[in-house]
Amino acid sequence: MENASQALLIAAGILVGILILSLGVSLYMSLGGFAADTQAKMDQKNIQQFNEEFLKYDQKTNLTIHDVITARNKALEINQSYDNYNIKTTKADEDSYYVDVFFNNKLIFDADLTDLLNKYIDVKDIKCTVTISPTTGRVYKLIFKQ
Repeated sequence: MENASQALLIAAGILVGILILSLGVSLYMSLGGFAADTQAKMDQKNIQQFNEEFLKYDQKTNLTIHDVITARNKALEINQSYDNYNIKTTKADEDSYYVDVFFNNKLIFDADLTDLLNKYIDVKDIKCTVTISPTTGRVYKLIFKQ
């Protein structure tokens, strides 16, 4: 009789242990899903904030050359934050995190800024089209046209 009660106590202990392990695994899985979901939301918010910097120009038709230069400087600042960026050779595409700014179908370089400013100082009808990458969800190209 004493052996039977010992066996029942051991079996009850094993069942309680299994319940505690199951509860631990369940908590780990639900917290892991919560953490992944929270990270995905934070990533999406960061992309949205990044895009807002450039989407303010999208489909506008009353922009000035100052807006073009401001967008170009912001893009350059972002591009230079990545290692191995070279303004002369690195180009933005759908898979990259770089941003290129074009004016009248020409990529804008430092040497162009003074010339653009002098030539288009009084122009107030520059239009902009912003392109968002389907791969990264980020803006990668701004095209300004007079």
